[in-house]
Amino acid sequence: MNMRVIITLFFFACNAARAAMVTGVLINATRDSSAIPSATVRLQQMDGSSHIPVAVAETVTNGRGEFRFNIADVDSSATYFAAVDHQGVRYFSQALDLASGSASLFVYDSTHSAADVQALMHHVIITDLGDGVQCREIRVLSNPTNKTIVDVFRDAASTALFRFHLPADAINFTPLSDPELVRQDHFVIDRGVFLPGTKTVSFSYEMAMPQKILDIGIHATHAARTFDLFIQGQNLAIASQQLIDRGTFDIRGTAHRRHGAADIDAGATIHFQIRRVGGSGNPSPLPAIIVTSVILLFSLAVNLLRKRENATPAKPANELRRRKSKSRAKR
Repeated sequence: MNMRVIITLFFFACNAARAAMVTGVLINATRDSSAIPSATVRLQQMDGSSHIPVAVAETVTNGRGEFRFNIADVDSSATYFAAVDHQGVRYFSQALDLASGSASLFVYDSTHSAADVQALMHHVIITDLGDGVQCREIRVLSNPTNKTIVDVFRDAASTALFRFHLPADAINFTPLSDPELVRQDHFVIDRGVFLPGTKTVSFSYEMAMPQKILDIGIHATHAARTFDLFIQGQNLAIASQQLIDRGTFDIRGTAHRRHGAADIDAGATIHFQIRRVGGSGNPSPLPAIIVTSVILLFSLAVNLLRKRENATPAKPANELRRRKSKSRAKR
C-alpha cells in the first residue's frame, strides 16, 4: 500500500515574537491516520540573505508520533520550515507561521519505476546563430502516481532519475530548469527526484553548421502527447517526414514557424533536417582571404622588382669620363 505521511503542526507564541513552541504529530494519512513513532523531524531556518535552509533543532517522535520544538529566540527576519526524510527523499513543509498558523508536510513512498511518466509536451526551439544553431529543449513531464520517483536510471558508474539523449555534435550544453541537470558524454543526466504532479526539464545546446544542411535526431525518452519544433528567422527551413507544418506561432512577441506531431512513442526518434535557404549567416571569409592574398602577392612582386633595380651597381664617375675622352679622340 502506498503511504502518504502528513506532519500536522501546531504553534503557540510565547513572549511575543522572541520565543515560540512548535508541537505536532507525524501521521500516516493512508493507514487509518496512524501516528509514526521514532521518526526524526528537523526544524530548519532560512535567512533572507543565504536562501539555504539550516537545521536549528532536531527531535524524534514519541510512541504516539508527537514531537515538540522550543525556539528560545525567534529570528523575525528568517523563515522556518519543518523537514523529514522518508525513503531517501527529504520533504519540506510550507513556511511556518509561528504566531498562529498550522501546516502539513506531505511525504510519499519512493519508487524506481517511471512506467507511468508521460511528456505532456516536448518543445524544441531552434535559433539561427549564423554559423550554427541553438537548440532549446523543453519537456513538461507528468507523474500521475502518488509516489516519488527516484533513481530510475542505474549503471555501474552512477544512478540518476532520468537520462536524456543529446545529438552527437552538440556543444555548449547549458541547464535551464534545474541545476541537477548535468552533461555526461552524449546524455543529459537528471540527478533530482520527481514528486507526484508535473516537472519541467529544460536545457540548451548548440550545433555547428559548416554546410548549408544539418541533420538532427531528437530522442523521446518518454511517450509524448505532443512534439513541436519552433524555428525563428527566415534563413532556415525544416524538412521532416514525421512533422507537419502547423504555420506561424508567436513566442514572446517573436514569430516562429511551427512543425509538430502527436502521440510520440517512448524511445522514438524524431528526425528532421535544417537547411539554410536565405542569407548565409555569417559571410564566409574565403573570398576576402583570396583577395587579400592576391594583393599581398602583387605588392611582394613590385617590391622585389624595385629591390632588383636598386641592386644594379652604378658606373663609377671616372669610368664615365674615360669613355667620353675616348669618344672625343676618335673624332
